[in-house]
Amino acid sequence: MMDLVPGLGIILAGCLAGYLAGACGAGGGIILVPVLIKYFESSGVTSLIGTHLAIGSSALVVGVTSVVAAWPYARERQTVNNAAIIMILAGVVLAVAGSMVAAGWQGRTLCRLFGVAVGLVALILILGIRRSKSGEENTINRSGLLTAGGATGLVVSWTGIGGDVFSMPYLYGNLRFSLRRAQGTALLASGVVAIAAAAAYGGVGWGNEFLPQGTIGFVEWKPAIPAMIGQTVGISLARRFSPQGLSATWRKIYAVALLVLATKMFFLS
Repeated sequence: MMDLVPGLGIILAGCLAGYLAGACGAGGGIILVPVLIKYFESSGVTSLIGTHLAIGSSALVVGVTSVVAAWPYARERQTVNNAAIIMILAGVVLAVAGSMVAAGWQGRTLCRLFGVAVGLVALILILGIRRSKSGEENTINRSGLLTAGGATGLVVSWTGIGGDVFSMPYLYGNLRFSLRRAQGTALLASGVVAIAAAAAYGGVGWGNEFLPQGTIGFVEWKPAIPAMIGQTVGISLARRFSPQGLSATWRKIYAVALLVLATKMFFLS
């Protein structure tokens, strides 16, 4: 069983991740992956697989919590199910393929990809979402939805970050979904895709000689469960206390912090 102190630390990290995900759409794996990397390092896991375990475990947490977070949108009929299905089909294929490719990469390569993704998220927070000036909601743009779904699969399989942080702005800004329909659809699709990525990480890591006991391939349930609990609580707190999201000032402060994290993960890993 996990020791009390690391367990509480991961719950708190998950709570912060969930709050930021709920308040500005960018938390989840961005917070969890670095925390899990440090957790596995402190647990004596070799650096050869520590990053893989962190990404696989984060994908599981992000997937489950994203599906849970999508439920209120689905209940209010704010998910475009046909669009979500198209995104899921493309996302699952590329999530599985991306996980298989990532299994052969060094942890440093994955950390650098994570840094690039976090840097892009920071830019989205700073610049905001650009919405096209004309046109109607386009929920049947199959090529656009396939692209968004495929990108979701690659993002989560290579970084452990939920792909909704990129697909939601695309649905809202380019395909002109309403904001809530974009959020609900992106959460649902990215959640299912992230679960598929976690399953793929479990499969590709199965039997690895460096794995600690109790893991399912490159997925470690002991830190994943407290992270899920914390993230679910954090999302609930965000809905209660920050229903309109973070202010522009706080979003920019958070974005600067993400740029620092991105730089560290890219250059110092």
